[in-house]
Amino acid sequence: MTGSTPDAPTAACSGPASSHVPDATGRFGPFGRRFVPETLMPALEQLTAEYEKARQDPAFQQ
Repeated sequence: MTGSTPDAPTAACSGPASSHVPDATGRFGPFGRRFVPETLMPALEQLTAEYEKARQDPAFQQ
């Protein structure tokens, strides 16, 4: 043992990993990982749809 520190990982860190960015349905990675109980998914999907409609409403922006 020479007392040196271990080598740093060789992978480049040029941007966020794809598993840290949600896809079009809001899920992370190949296994989903939305961190919401399945029983709440319909309510969350409804909330998302209503928010997307409200975002387009100029009155919502004020």
